[in-house]
Amino acid sequence: MENKAISLERAKLRAKKLGLINCRFYQCNIDYFEGHFDVGTSLHACGTATDIVLQQCRRSRAGFVCCPCCYGSLQPMPHITYPLSECFRSTLTERDYLYIAHTADQAHELGTLNCRPETTRQGQLCMDIIDTDRKRQAEEVGYDVILTRLKPEQCTPKNRLLVGRITKDS
Repeated sequence: MENKAISLERAKLRAKKLGLINCRFYQCNIDYFEGHFDVGTSLHACGTATDIVLQQCRRSRAGFVCCPCCYGSLQPMPHITYPLSECFRSTLTERDYLYIAHTADQAHELGTLNCRPETTRQGQLCMDIIDTDRKRQAEEVGYDVILTRLKPEQCTPKNRLLVGRITKDS
């Protein structure tokens, strides 16, 4: 599923080149999608879009592979409130959580001209906090989740990766 027609066409071409015959493609806003699927993926889904992807995956009991970005763009919505997990809700206020999310956007690629290493490290820690909350929320409803990084780490400043699968006993 993709909102942009050009990106959707690229995905179709890649699937065809790889010989993938079990893929379906939809152009729509993810909030309006009601179908069932087995695996959800997102690459640089900005801010709350990552949480909407994860919400849709939980609804379908689907596995997921998500690479978030634009942490500072997190915005509470009627169906998504922050923090996400019970554990984080018992510790952080929404306001503090959104401050952490905003600070996560301070991560820039190490070694570039606009990079301040101490600010980048702070941003990386804040990305880890937000993504750990996402991980915990999925675990609370029966997922096994790995929080890792893309390799090589310099491929993008927002190089976090959440990989989840529903457990058999859930």
